[in-house]
Amino acid sequence: MLSSCIFPEDERSKTVSKAIVETIKEKAELLDRWRDVHEDMYGMMHDIPSSDDMDLTKFKGAVVSSDGCNAARRTSTNTVEAFEAAIEAAAAEEGEEYEPLIVIVGCFHHMRNVWIGALVKHLSKYLNGILHEDLSKINF
Repeated sequence: MLSSCIFPEDERSKTVSKAIVETIKEKAELLDRWRDVHEDMYGMMHDIPSSDDMDLTKFKGAVVSSDGCNAARRTSTNTVEAFEAAIEAAAAEEGEEYEPLIVIVGCFHHMRNVWIGALVKHLSKYLNGILHEDLSKINF
């Protein structure tokens, strides 16, 4: 069974991004084992990619989306830095120059909540100022 669960040692963004990168590499190795077993049982007719096709350089041109909180953004940045280092090393081995192509974007669902939350706070403060006298008459 191939699981996508990631279990970092702690919740620090550096540890989480390290766990993500290690999990991707581990899953690539499992993919090779699956290919070998499948080939032993059924022959060479399959569409199972090799781990060479699943390395970190495949993230070139990727878009990484995360929550807008500092921890999530830092985790995304650390993970992208690991991807870029792998892509840069592969490009250097081939004698090519590497141009960063990985983009980090905020999750629009979370950004919407942050924006609406800030708007509600500001609007509540504004209306409390205007309606202060009326609100003070309400028996809670």
